[in-house]
Amino acid sequence: MNERAPLLLQIDPDQARRAADFFESYANTVSQGLYGPPQEDGSGTDASMSDVPGWAVRVDTSTSLRLAGQWAMLFDTERARRLLSAAGGILHDLGHGFGTYLLVAYSAEPPNLSQVASRVEMMTGRHRPDGEVREDSLLPEPLSYPQQQTYLLVAATGMVRNSEASHATPGETDVDMDEYAAWHVRIERHLQLLLSRSPHRRGVATVGALGTPIRVYWDIASHLLRPGPGSTDSVIGHLRTMAQRYSTAVDLAMANKRLWFNGAAPVDVCDVDITTLALIAARALGVDHFRSALRSALAETTGLESVPLGIADAMLPDTDRG
Repeated sequence: MNERAPLLLQIDPDQARRAADFFESYANTVSQGLYGPPQEDGSGTDASMSDVPGWAVRVDTSTSLRLAGQWAMLFDTERARRLLSAAGGILHDLGHGFGTYLLVAYSAEPPNLSQVASRVEMMTGRHRPDGEVREDSLLPEPLSYPQQQTYLLVAATGMVRNSEASHATPGETDVDMDEYAAWHVRIERHLQLLLSRSPHRRGVATVGALGTPIRVYWDIASHLLRPGPGSTDSVIGHLRTMAQRYSTAVDLAMANKRLWFNGAAPVDVCDVDITTLALIAARALGVDHFRSALRSALAETTGLESVPLGIADAMLPDTDRG
């Protein structure tokens, strides 16, 4: 646990624990069907969403688990991993790239590679060799959003580069090794195509609670897929810039003391993107190497800017095989 974070944020760890307990309890209640949105007659709803049984309940449950996990980052990293993994599992099953992103970072069991590869291929299929978007491409609804495509890209890149995923056994993947290796090569090829063709690699659309430009995530994915001598420094540089955005947002939120000290400020107290990117990057680039670079960056930061980097450091696995 990062003990400095609650002090810098002026948050009592017991308050953080109560917030995590509340959101987890709410998620459990919603998932049991004890509370939910009013029944609708179907008018004005999106058909593709209404076709999924319990869609609203599943998303509400996942959102609550994510919030609980973010609060838990302040006092219990193992609980945070469990909650964020559970949130990711729900969204991954619904086809959201953000769910895959959370699973790759926090789950002990990576998502099914062939399933992730199929989703990446559908993304690639929307781009002609000349870079134009194919409007007739049948992309699952969640992946029609650039932000969800971005989260899937980073997650898939992390899976390809993760040494554990690359050396998984047939029993872990439910396929034989030849088929698994074929999927591995296939997804890597499509990731290369996406990173070279997609306009998102230069895009400025915002992603995540901090409003980070989409091109930042694509640049990180590019460094993870084909690591070079400066890849770790580049990723750390992006995380530091995001930490600066976090510092500004939280500093503004803390000005309203009533909302802040009651845990009701409209800001993520712990930013899930910085931590998730750090975990995926660490496994792709080497945990020990990445931890050393992250701690060097931490030594150069102060105040609120150091909070998300310190939390990311606390959430890193112990070793390259952890």
